[in-house]
Amino acid sequence: RLERREYAWRGEEQLVGVATLGKQARQYDRDARGCVVREIVDDATIIRAIDVADNVYRTASGQDRHYGPGGRLEQVDGHRVEHDEDGNLTFRADNRGEWRYSWNGHGLLSAVERPDGARVEFEYDGLARRIARRLVGPDGAIEHEVAFVWDGHTVVHELDSEVGLISWCWLPESATPILKMQGERRWSIASDHLGAPTHLHDENGAVVWAANLDIFGRVRVELGEVRDCPWRWPGQYDDGLVDEFYNRWRYYSPALGRFISQDPAGPIAGLNPYAYVDDPTLWIDLLGLTGAYIFSFATGKMYIGKGPVERALVSQRERTVPGDRISKGAHLDCGDNRMAFMVEAVLMERNKFSRNPDLLNEINSPGKKLLKAATPAEITAVTKLADALEDAYTESQGKICR
Repeated sequence: RLERREYAWRGEEQLVGVATLGKQARQYDRDARGCVVREIVDDATIIRAIDVADNVYRTASGQDRHYGPGGRLEQVDGHRVEHDEDGNLTFRADNRGEWRYSWNGHGLLSAVERPDGARVEFEYDGLARRIARRLVGPDGAIEHEVAFVWDGHTVVHELDSEVGLISWCWLPESATPILKMQGERRWSIASDHLGAPTHLHDENGAVVWAANLDIFGRVRVELGEVRDCPWRWPGQYDDGLVDEFYNRWRYYSPALGRFISQDPAGPIAGLNPYAYVDDPTLWIDLLGLTGAYIFSFATGKMYIGKGPVERALVSQRERTVPGDRISKGAHLDCGDNRMAFMVEAVLMERNKFSRNPDLLNEINSPGKKLLKAATPAEITAVTKLADALEDAYTESQGKICR
């Protein structure tokens, strides 16, 4: 069966509602900065309050959690949260008990000890891609193993100790899965406007799995099992064994509404090194990183854009015409989409990109609007990022590469 979804927008940049035939409609509210702060589903309301430092709360009053210096979370609903000296989450407690996190020397999550005594272990290759996951029982015996095979930044195969080989096909140059294969079985995957899976259809077209995500990225499975489709927001993989989702370079916690380690780019990446995007109904963070980029051609034409390095690579390819070549290019992680939008706007202004100030800038340049509402500290951070990207571009000697 087919499902019809209707999207309501304010202008071209703000999603205000989603209506699905026969299901509850969703409504989204924003603050003055454009950050999504509330999701309403019939009579149920989910609060996602964000302060000036981009710290996130689940209550409008902000009394549900406490943050320390550098955006480090110290307490959630009366439960203690701890980090190591590098800012990595090492301990948190909730109503189920205590969770402990271990990290390797490269700043990658290596293990999570659960309240039930089980331990989930992770391994990575030299490119920091996760290649194995193990569930170790309280008695030390391995209960379940999965090996992952990659193509660039994309997982294409899983070797599961319980169910065997699972393969995934992807929309070209994207993080949107379109097909799951296991043995002789095939399931087509339908996704929302972001590329997050919402339905699995079997060979006969029947829906065998259905789910949706709230504004924190928490999954609600309406049909089937969680493990039937582990992909959440683009770039995120839900193991179903821990609360956090693997997000390539980092892990995102829908329970906390943020990453559990700092942006590896350091202070230059933005005001809050743990923050996810301000508008999860429109923006994504494919790699646990996002950024802005510049490239130019030998003919002198220049392009400035926003997004992860994969998006920069696609932009380069789509805009290269026969007889021309890219002479310079650079990409820089900006920490979150909001910062990247503003960096893009600053660079466009610096390079005198011709846009109608009365029409196109207001409609098509969300970064310009964000700059108008930015705090002095944010403007300083954006300026530093723009300077760093321009320096990298000036020193470059060819196109952007992975």
